[in-house]
Amino acid sequence: MNILNIRKKSGGQVVLIVLLASAVLLTLGLSVSKKATTDVKIDTDQELLKKAFNSAESGIDYFLGTGKTNYTETKSTVKVDVKSVGVSASIDSGTKISSGNPFLFWLVDHFPNGDIGASYYKGTVNLCADSSFNGALKIDYYYNDGSSYKVLTRVYNTGTNTVIGAIQDGFNSIKCITLTDLLNGNSLLLAVMPIGDQTKLTLNNGGLGQDFPLQGQDITSTGNVGGVNSQVKVSKRYKVPSFMLNSITAGGSVLNQ
Repeated sequence: MNILNIRKKSGGQVVLIVLLASAVLLTLGLSVSKKATTDVKIDTDQELLKKAFNSAESGIDYFLGTGKTNYTETKSTVKVDVKSVGVSASIDSGTKISSGNPFLFWLVDHFPNGDIGASYYKGTVNLCADSSFNGALKIDYYYNDGSSYKVLTRVYNTGTNTVIGAIQDGFNSIKCITLTDLLNGNSLLLAVMPIGDQTKLTLNNGGLGQDFPLQGQDITSTGNVGGVNSQVKVSKRYKVPSFMLNSITAGGSVLNQ
């Protein structure tokens, strides 16, 4: 009887050990299987994300090449949205402009082919920097005096980063300048360059002028492949070659009519 009891107990322990071992192996197997499934999903999502990004880029290229937004692909969907920048009482740089880089605000309209038009902005112009801005602003004002294109330059200081020869205390308490002493003739362009600090730039009419002209377009293209989205954004604004902005002497003629 004792021998039988011992054998029964031993047999029960073996079964228990086998069950525990099976449970451990099953858990490990499920864990490995789950990890493998996760890795496959990550790889698949990354591949879909890459394809969606390529589709979004193709949508941008299609619009820039044709001016149309109805871009289609067989294995993906692409949505192209175009937003006009300007034609409002206030326009801004969108992001902070770093020191030494000019940002352009147009005060004249453009023809569809990009050439300068003949509808000039009339009204008050307030130029504002961030409240924390601690540098100076160099402003090149391009205009047509009726016989030739010219440029006037001003530099306005604020904070402790001063520029020799600049106008002191040009900013008011909210870091804005009213440019009434600068604007004359047929206004074309303001090229504004932060010096000594970076800042977001905003132009507004203070409620005393017409809407500013069209500055260009912001283009957003969204590609979708297998439920995965990728978005590409491009800002297409009217430009002037940088060498033209850097080589002109203030007060001199830019280009004869």
